[in-house]
Amino acid sequence: MITLQEAFNKNWDWFIVQKKPKSLVSSRLATCMYENTKGDRCGIGCFLPKDLLNQVTESGLYIDQLIEKNLYLARFLSQIPVSLLIELQHLHDCAIWKDEDPKIFYEFMLNGLIRFAKQNHLTIPEVH
Repeated sequence: MITLQEAFNKNWDWFIVQKKPKSLVSSRLATCMYENTKGDRCGIGCFLPKDLLNQVTESGLYIDQLIEKNLYLARFLSQIPVSLLIELQHLHDCAIWKDEDPKIFYEFMLNGLIRFAKQNHLTIPEVH
């Protein structure tokens, strides 16, 4: 199981500290994936264990739909309200419509994650 703070920390590390790119099917097709063939992950994919990630990567379903279909996933995410999982997913997914410049994606994710942390009383991890 994972908590909301842990899921947030993984997003922060993935997108802000490591500055990973958005996870798209391809550079020509602006469709998000939990993990693409290059290993890029979305706001949900970045905190799923590999065994769960393998089960959902090519599903084409949103996280709330996957939780209904996969009991192991539902159990792993049971401490996080579905509405907040959807919000994390949408933060990444909405970023795909931003400019192709990685700096703009980074700024969008940074501002979005800071806002998400404030709204949900989360601690922003310190970078060492």
